[in-house]
Amino acid sequence: MSSSPSTSPVRRNSYEQDDDLSFLEKFRYINGRRFHNEESTVNYYVPNDSEESSRLNLQHYLLRCIWNGNFSSPITEILSKRNASVLDIGCCAGTWVLDMAQKYPQSSFIGIDISRMYPSSDKTPLNVIFLQHNILEGLPWPPNTFDFVYKRFLSLSFTLKDLTKMVNEITRVTKIGGWIEVMNYGNSMKNSGKATKKLMDALKEFHESKHIFVLNIKESVKMLEDTGSITNIKYEENYTPIGKWNGQIGDLMMSIFMSAFNSYKLFLAPFMNITIEQFDVLLSEMEKEFNDHQSYVHTYRVYGKKSFEICDI
Repeated sequence: MSSSPSTSPVRRNSYEQDDDLSFLEKFRYINGRRFHNEESTVNYYVPNDSEESSRLNLQHYLLRCIWNGNFSSPITEILSKRNASVLDIGCCAGTWVLDMAQKYPQSSFIGIDISRMYPSSDKTPLNVIFLQHNILEGLPWPPNTFDFVYKRFLSLSFTLKDLTKMVNEITRVTKIGGWIEVMNYGNSMKNSGKATKKLMDALKEFHESKHIFVLNIKESVKMLEDTGSITNIKYEENYTPIGKWNGQIGDLMMSIFMSAFNSYKLFLAPFMNITIEQFDVLLSEMEKEFNDHQSYVHTYRVYGKKSFEICDI
């Protein structure tokens, strides 16, 4: 593909040359769920099947509603009035890219992910390209290519060294005057119960055992500052009710959260040294606690402007 995006990109994806057997070999199946199967430096442990795609789609539209938009960076005018180029790192099912491409047809959008969950090229608009790619191998574009680079919920897969490398690569391909935005769930939950805390702590310990570094707001801000190129760094945060006690939004957030932990149990139950049945009991208790304790989920966005290059001497 071309080294710089346009509104009429060459439309292809990374599987168009694969035969069916090669495609199937890229996945493995555990208890009826499909997972990424390629050896990689990335700890990609969540499913990549239709069930996970449905969860991610629901999550996208719920978060768009909660946050009153798909981004916080001040780039609306750029996206609306000129041929802006946008890159989504870890696009998963591609919902954010497709939603943005429909709203801003004058701009072009590229989504990359290490595992193929996104739609095939014949099902996407002309201003969208999806590419299967591992960001830790570097990004296949020259410096100063994109007006906006977006990264959401990727901190559950990378070490601190990986994250530093990723942010440096993102900064490299962002244009001078372009914006970078990172969105994540917070590390904790407000008003959590005993079972909820036990599961959240186990997930945290699992990440630590894999040397996965889950960024909080302060660390995300520092990571952008440490590039030496990004200024005007700001952050925003949101506490969203989880549970039927808060009506439809709380109920939908609970559905998303429970679905995520249902997929986590395939690796988290053995890590906790409990059976799947015991894990399911904890899940039921956590669901009840969301309502009894009136819990809240924390999400945040950190964004900044690339103001200049840092040149190697």
